[in-house]
Amino acid sequence: MHRDRYDRPVVQESFLYREKVLHDPIVNQYSTILRDLFRASHNPIPLWPSNKKYAVALSHDVDYPEIIRWIEVLKYLGKYKLSGKLAKVIDIITGKENFWKFEDWVNLENRYGLKSAMYFCGLKGSLLRYFLKAPDPFYDVRQDQFKRVFNYLVQNGFEVGMHSSYLAYQSIDRFLEEKKTIEESLRGPIFGNRHHYWHMNPDNPSETAIIHEEIGLLYDSSICFAKRSGFRFGICSPFHLYDPIRHRHVEGLELPTSLMDDHLFKYFGLSYFSKPQFEIDALINSVKEHAGLFFVDYHVRGFNETFYPKWVKSYEYILMKINEDGDFYSDTPLNIAKFWKGREEDILRESKDEYCGVK
Repeated sequence: MHRDRYDRPVVQESFLYREKVLHDPIVNQYSTILRDLFRASHNPIPLWPSNKKYAVALSHDVDYPEIIRWIEVLKYLGKYKLSGKLAKVIDIITGKENFWKFEDWVNLENRYGLKSAMYFCGLKGSLLRYFLKAPDPFYDVRQDQFKRVFNYLVQNGFEVGMHSSYLAYQSIDRFLEEKKTIEESLRGPIFGNRHHYWHMNPDNPSETAIIHEEIGLLYDSSICFAKRSGFRFGICSPFHLYDPIRHRHVEGLELPTSLMDDHLFKYFGLSYFSKPQFEIDALINSVKEHAGLFFVDYHVRGFNETFYPKWVKSYEYILMKINEDGDFYSDTPLNIAKFWKGREEDILRESKDEYCGVK
């Protein structure tokens, strides 16, 4: 596939998109066939705790939490033109309108008994860097307000993860420096990551995954098409990337993200569903059918309904939809990754073949 100006694969050239099977986890379909063949003679290890049918992971990228007022005034006027309200312009200028929505997300998810991860960038970008080098966030996690947010999230049982910068994959030293910057403000270790703009090494994602492994990350969640929901690698379960150069699988897990807010709004013109709700339904039904993981990504600023109308309502629809039957396991992505790794260890412990040393 060709790549767009941000170095991301052009989804329209994907076989899965062209054949309208992005929402069908083909790998899981085959694994279900294989698993069913053995059910008559074996008792499979449960896929999820308490024999739940599928899993749900919620997450938020922290790209733009501190509003740049003059930019947002221009964006507001450009969007609403003559229908814009002077009171809203004043609210933006005075800071009443903001993107600092951490507490709002926590309160919403707590109402449903759910916890999410929030991914922060350890590199402070700038407008000049954004236009000339890399489109990175502008904030600095070393500031006190971010330290307070980290403490607030941890106290509420939420996960603080890493949102590695656009070019982080190019250098293990740069990657590690960003991780340490967040950990110093968090006063604790980071184990999960999502790349800004989904930007792993576009020629060999497994090479980036090996960096994750080497700096102590347990999981990453960057395998996703930027402009379309679904299962980019045809799998809706946690998995390991395979490195074709070193001829081995990567120890760290990939938790495949299947839905981002922009899929339902900014890029919905590329959807083959008539309504965002239908796209959400298709993903949940597919994950449920194949006992997979439904991993959702909404940006923190999306709770601002002036700039992002209907985004929160769509998120609430997701929460209500998965709560309809209660047959799901949900936890922070880190705890889901820990469970899956433990399950893999159980499988190896019970296995008897050449790979496990039994001949």
